Amino acid sequence: MDVKGDGNCGFRAIAESIGLTEESHVMERRTLIRDVKDHSSDYMRIYRGEEHYNCILNGLHPPENGSGITPPDEWLTFPNMGYIVATYYNRVVVEITSLEIGISETFYPIRGKPPINPKSHIMCLGLIPNHFVLFFLKMIATYLHHLRSRSYTRAKRHRHGNLIFWINMIASENS
Repeated sequence: MDVKGDGNCGFRAIAESIGLTEESHVMERRTLIRDVKDHSSDYMRIYRGEEHYNCILNGLHPPENGSGITPPDEWLTFPNMGYIVATYYNRVVVEITSLEIGISETFYPIRGKPPINPKSHIMCLGLIPNHFVLFFLKMIATYLHHLRSRSYTRAKRHRHGNLIFWINMIASENS
């Protein structure tokens, strides 16, 4: 699912993944800020000190510029905010990137009990250069199955196997 690309796209995708509209992104930022402040000792250990912790906390604040465009220092960033999102929502958070970006990551909650059904509690965010989209695991599985099907020749599999192709395909079909 593609969301508006105004620098808030990561938080918009999070709002959509938990059943809200993407316009709830400011509320989600504030919720995460409250959690980070309430559990500062947990996050200080992860961020290895107050300076990095404060940098991450400041990046969670919604922009005050009034233009609607969020500056890059206030975008959702991984790995910095991955554990915050996973922990607050008690979900595994998977960040899928393109080969161009190069690193896909998985984040687990740092406190609390694991979800009863972990498969239903996975937040899957796709990062294409400078933009987040929300993935649903069923969509990804469908496309991967299609890629492996006999209707694709080996040459097509190689050419279309690039993850950016699949990220763009999924995003365009769900926008």
